[in-house]
Amino acid sequence: MKKIVQLALPAFFCIANNNISAQWIKENANYQAPKDFMRNIYVPSAAVAWAFINNPTKPPVSYDRTINGGKTWTVSTPPMINNHTFLFSLFPISASTSWIFTFNAAAGTGAIYKTADGGSS
Repeated sequence: MKKIVQLALPAFFCIANNNISAQWIKENANYQAPKDFMRNIYVPSAAVAWAFINNPTKPPVSYDRTINGGKTWTVSTPPMINNHTFLFSLFPISASTSWIFTFNAAAGTGAIYKTADGGSS
């Protein structure tokens, strides 16, 4: 009996592992540079997700957003972002509404902005 359990247990974990990994689906985000990657993804609904785009060679300046469950992603850079100001945090609550927190490294100050149109303005 002990041998059967010892043989069955690894087989169970192999099958369970295959089932778990089969549920993950790769999303095709629109990265602008080769080293870009998503960080801090926020999902206010099943169809909507917002995420920072980060790059180890520069501060975060843009975000990626989907409103159709990940079928397409749109990269945006808020208009207040410049050589000294970068994204510090993001807090979306819907497809159209989000707050962003920025930091100006030259001045040592931060600001909070809100969009109600998905970042268009």
